[in-house]
Amino acid sequence: MNVQMMRSRGQELCVAVKPGAKNGPPLLLFNGIGANFELAEPFMRSLGDVEAVIFDIPGVGRSPLPTLPYRPSTVVAWGADIMAQARQPSSPGAPTSWRSSGTRSLTSPGSPGVARWRSNLRTVFRGSAGDSF
Repeated sequence: MNVQMMRSRGQELCVAVKPGAKNGPPLLLFNGIGANFELAEPFMRSLGDVEAVIFDIPGVGRSPLPTLPYRPSTVVAWGADIMAQARQPSSPGAPTSWRSSGTRSLTSPGSPGVARWRSNLRTVFRGSAGDSF
């Protein structure tokens, strides 16, 4: 796991990247339960050769307190900015909390990454929840 601090929209964020194959886009994980990235580490390792990116929400884990109050749409903007900084602007996203409204807006049917996101979920969940997407 490669961990670094990144600046996005005036906020310092702790970003963790699990290296993987470069033949597809990395999977961006949104930690919607207010826990640090270390809790997602076993899941990220189980992805095999899929590159995965996750960040600590401000005030959680290694990310400092937020400079301003924020909304779920801000979390989406941070995720998009982190991926743009990593030169991966069209990465699929998956919430680690399935109630993550930010991920829903990033992967809405009008979003260009939604088909790729659903495809990745089918791969990750092979035959379980993935079949219902």
